[in-house]
Amino acid sequence: YAMPPGTTAADVAGPFLDGRLLAGVLLGAVGIVLLGLFDDLRVMTPRIKLAGNIGVAVLLIVFGLGDEAITVLTDRVGVTFDAGERWLVLLYSIPITMFIIVGACNATNLIDGLDGLCSGVLGIVSIGFAILAFHLHVYRSWNASDTMLIVLSLSMLGGAMGFLPYNRNPATIFMGDTGSMLLGLNSAVILLIFVDDLNFRWMVAAVMIFGLPVADMVLTLVRRWRAQRPLMQGDRSHFYDQLRDRGYSV
Repeated sequence: YAMPPGTTAADVAGPFLDGRLLAGVLLGAVGIVLLGLFDDLRVMTPRIKLAGNIGVAVLLIVFGLGDEAITVLTDRVGVTFDAGERWLVLLYSIPITMFIIVGACNATNLIDGLDGLCSGVLGIVSIGFAILAFHLHVYRSWNASDTMLIVLSLSMLGGAMGFLPYNRNPATIFMGDTGSMLLGLNSAVILLIFVDDLNFRWMVAAVMIFGLPVADMVLTLVRRWRAQRPLMQGDRSHFYDQLRDRGYSV
């Protein structure tokens, strides 16, 4: 790429990665892995795990991820906030960001019910994220968020595809909550970077790429609610359970 007019070498060095955001993502990943590990060891209740997910979401907000999430919607309808209304932006953005992070972590956790399913689906999802990130980068260079998207997408693809050969049916290793929630957190971070980019079209595209885990989670929770069963208690109301009950193979 040709350097934009007036750009110096120091300017070019900055856009590649947001160090502060990357530090927050790494800390959040450590926190979500510990939560998943304690849950896999059966030393954590669902409520404590949910509280831990919320805590990780708060940590990422502190590091600047999703703290202006509401503006992707308000900008769409022409609503703007004054400089003194930063608190109002946070007031609306924090619940959205928490919903995305907690929802994505639990969506990938719920889909981890068959050999190779979570790692295979998230591998495909990461390819979609990577294609979208590369597309954006080609048409607008010198953007730090594009680089973060590419790094996170390809990292998730490498992790999922490196794990999948050992997790295919019949699996020799299992990711448990430790791995599935980490993949969910990484997906949530990618979704929120698209949200922070303030481009409604690309945000919708990213949500559609992650649509299968979200659809499975929503359908499962609705079925449990209609059957008056505990929402946090496992059952056979998932997409993949329905397919298996109809005779399809793993």
